[in-house]
Amino acid sequence: MPERTCVIDGCDRPAKSRGWCQTHYMRWRRNGDPLIVTSKPPLPTGCSIDGCAGSRYARGWCAVHYGRWFNHGSPDERTETVACVDCDVSFVRTRQGGALRCDPCRLAAERGYGRTAWEKKAAVLRAARAQARAANSRACKICGTIFAPSMSSGPLPSTCSQSCRKLDKDLRGAAWRKANPDKVRDYQHNRRAILRDVPHARIDEAVVAERDNFTCALCHEPVDCELRWPHPMSPSLDHIIPLSKDGTSHTYANVQLSHYSCNCRRGARPLEAAN
Repeated sequence: MPERTCVIDGCDRPAKSRGWCQTHYMRWRRNGDPLIVTSKPPLPTGCSIDGCAGSRYARGWCAVHYGRWFNHGSPDERTETVACVDCDVSFVRTRQGGALRCDPCRLAAERGYGRTAWEKKAAVLRAARAQARAANSRACKICGTIFAPSMSSGPLPSTCSQSCRKLDKDLRGAAWRKANPDKVRDYQHNRRAILRDVPHARIDEAVVAERDNFTCALCHEPVDCELRWPHPMSPSLDHIIPLSKDGTSHTYANVQLSHYSCNCRRGARPLEAAN
């Protein structure tokens, strides 16, 4: 089968689409007519600033005017006459907001006390920082050592070292666990259920107690919910199917209210054997 050629007169290129070659097809896509030839106007090569013969670098400017715009916000050179802060002699500076001294005074300052001025400034800053630290000196809440905390944007530390911070964290954790035994036991049950990959959910002990009418499911005696762990008669959650057995879960359907001592006495035995 002979290869089709472009239907445009005088074009021998192979046809790609709509009977036209690639060139005429793209002309039709861009201009709506395969015979219209358009070309982009040539880009200017010179700087757009009047009187500048430099070649174009960026944003229509040469490298010099582009650098002025990048550093000072305008491609035009800006000069102004100002008075030297040392000798009060007027001089012309080419950068707005730049030099404050004339050249002789600037050179004298660099030779005489340029480096010393920075050293004095650094010493003043160090002294101010040390004074601020001394004003915030305090006693460590763990060991009682007087220390000056480092200046930071956050709250000032209450401990003097990393070991004291770790001990303070452990003490606060122990106090929280002692004040919230129900949350600790619920966390432990959830962790055991997660490790055994069984269904689990957050369980509110008060909801279970109200559901079971505040009665122990093992000894059938009333449970005083005002008692707290480790009192032997304090309330606890007993799993009907222990978490160590198959088919268990840590959900409302598998827990029941019991005394802490009854729960410990039952252990992981079946419910029939415990009763």
